[in-house]
Amino acid sequence: MRAITLGQCVGVFGELLFNNGVMLLYMTALGLSSERIIFYLSLPWLLLSIFGIPAAFLNDHYGKKKMGYLGQALFLVCMGLLILAGFVRSPWDEICLAVGIVVFGIGSALFVGGFFALMSPIVPEETRGRFLGNYRFAWQTVVVVLTGACTLFLSNRSPLSAFQLVLGIACVGLVIRMAVFYRKIPELKNERRSTHGLRKIFMEALRAEGYLPFCSYVFLLTLFTAIAPMIFALIECCVLKYGDGQVVWLANTTMVGGVAGYLFGGFGVDRWGTKNVFLGSHFIFGAVIFMFLLRAGQPLPIFLYLGIVHLLYGIVAATSITAISAEMLALIPADNKSVSISICTTLQLAGNALAGMLGAWILDMGLLKDSWQLFGNQLSQYDAILLVCGLMVVLLVVTLGLVPSVIRKEKPLHL
Repeated sequence: MRAITLGQCVGVFGELLFNNGVMLLYMTALGLSSERIIFYLSLPWLLLSIFGIPAAFLNDHYGKKKMGYLGQALFLVCMGLLILAGFVRSPWDEICLAVGIVVFGIGSALFVGGFFALMSPIVPEETRGRFLGNYRFAWQTVVVVLTGACTLFLSNRSPLSAFQLVLGIACVGLVIRMAVFYRKIPELKNERRSTHGLRKIFMEALRAEGYLPFCSYVFLLTLFTAIAPMIFALIECCVLKYGDGQVVWLANTTMVGGVAGYLFGGFGVDRWGTKNVFLGSHFIFGAVIFMFLLRAGQPLPIFLYLGIVHLLYGIVAATSITAISAEMLALIPADNKSVSISICTTLQLAGNALAGMLGAWILDMGLLKDSWQLFGNQLSQYDAILLVCGLMVVLLVVTLGLVPSVIRKEKPLHL
């Protein structure tokens, strides 16, 4: 359990460069348009959703550790291509970027495909919620510190070399995780390996009681929440004209909220059950998105106000993710865990990718007005996408009937 946590702490920064604003700013510095940036930021999730289940099948049949090492090696190849993109001229810079992202998506599928199944027999069921909360709290804290350092390092319009240095640091962390900590995680042989093919295993997993409805719920929730951080960053960069350091600083505030959210989510799952956690998350997601839309009509300094919004979004997103992970681990069948887990994570990633792809397509087609008003606030086309997401995530509270909520504690757990 300690190796799982420490390994993720040193290696996760490279995996989260697509989430903390650094890659968005790097692509902006390379001269890419907004719709292409959204597309490329969503591409890893699309690839994960495509290759997730086949990669999980490979993990179950050829070994989770072996596939995990291969996935992490592909992470390093990705980082090398991303760094190379800053040295070559157009169109080779975008080619390196695209190929690197494709390699990252495939590597993520191989690594993630067996990671939770590798973790499942190691973590005791009675403390699973707290472990997931503490585990996420630990690596999220490291990411917050490193991203905070990026905000001090990046200037108003940073040169490509600054982003390349950040990518190089991420490479070092990935190497340390693979060489030092990942090898200490045991692959416990406590499940039967099916002799059936992927299709048979896939259908067995879907027949697990309550699992398919829950996976469908996860897809719908992710579809209308995943794009929000990307839209936040685009508004701050392209509409509010904030500098690179300010955009990354706000993204870092989201991660600070995530640190608190993971702890709260782990406690909330063990004490109140996942359905109650999801119920609160729906309304808070909607409220946070509407707070961002109404940013011009409040008395606080705009940057401080946006920091509060990012903080709240980080809390609710982390709380929701912890509940999803805990419920998923409780619902999966005992055998072929990698494939079973990948069904849920694939639908979650598909929702993430589809949200980004739809957003990029809407912007590329010019279907939204460049300027419009809401309660006297002048807003952009990006805000229109946020408005739809905010409305839908609140309406989706009716889908809570798809959550089995098998995790309940008769007595509160004391932390």
